[in-house]
Parts: sequence; C-alpha cells; structure tokens
Amino acid sequence: MRLWIGAICFYIPLSHWIVIVTFLLALFLALAKRRDDCILLEKSGQKMRQNIESYNRTFLDVAMSVSASLVMVAYIFYSIDEVVEQRFGTDKLYFTSLFVLLGIFRYLQITFVQERSSNPSKILLTDRFLQITILLWLVCFVGLVYFKL
Repeated sequence: MRLWIGAICFYIPLSHWIVIVTFLLALFLALAKRRDDCILLEKSGQKMRQNIESYNRTFLDVAMSVSASLVMVAYIFYSIDEVVEQRFGTDKLYFTSLFVLLGIFRYLQITFVQERSSNPSKILLTDRFLQITILLWLVCFVGLVYFKL
C-alpha cells in the first residue's frame, strides 16, 4: 500500500516488477520474523503468536530461501525491463543487482547464523554491512542514472 500511495503522491508510474520485488521482500522479512518467533518458542516456550504451531523452522528456512531467490530474480527483471531502462535512461541498472544480492545474503546470515531477525528496522539501523551495502547500491544507482556511468 505504501508503494502505491507514494507513487500516487509523487506522480511516479510503477513498474510491475518493482511491485513484485516489494511484495517478495516484505514476504521475506515477514518469514524471517516468524522464524525468530519459532526459535523463541523452541528456547523458552513463549508464544509470540497464537498460530506459531502452524510453522516450523525447516518450513520457514525453505520459504525464506525461495523468497530470497525470487526477490533477486524479480529485481534483475526490474533492472532490465525496457520501460525502466527508458524511464531512467540507462540499460546498466543490472549492475545494482550485486548490492541487492549482498544485502539479501547478509540478511540471511543475520537470520540463519546469528538468529536475530525479529526486528528488521533495528537490524537496518545497527548493521554496518547492510548500511554500507545500501549506500553503495544508492551510489551505483545514482551514478548510472544521473551521471551515465
């Protein structure tokens, strides 16, 4: 909803690929939060949600891996979409995919290895690797679009 409202407010046409990427990324983050809830239940017996028994860690791990893959593929399709290339005036946006991949891998590492994915906002505000990755994505995007690198 935020994506559409922002697009309407600023008169920006949305690519169907960016809508798909946004949905899949939100799904990916939600699955990571549910996984954290499962871990909390396993360790302390505390239920964060009533329907937590409908999930297990294996299912959530697979679902996260699939959604991470789909986010990546959808982003690549977004970056090579002819309409997007015309709108931004470059056919090199696919270079930014490297930073999206790094960000996805880092979040998977935080989720699977560090087991601390319950608060995506806190992770974004405290994880230097993610912050640098997003900054580099932005620099690359701006460089390609405005400076025609």
